[in-house]
Amino acid sequence: MWSLSIGFAGLIGITTNNTVWGIWGLMLILVVGLVLLLRVNPKPAVAESI
Repeated sequence: MWSLSIGFAGLIGITTNNTVWGIWGLMLILVVGLVLLLRVNPKPAVAESI
């Protein structure tokens, strides 16, 4: 994930402070993942019937 966020920072033209922008990119990836995980609404009754 670290190289992904650093690579994205370089892709949008950021050449200085790559580490700082990489940390922000990593935080963005983690927040988006958390939001997607929280959107899942498991239904235990359905899971038990499988």
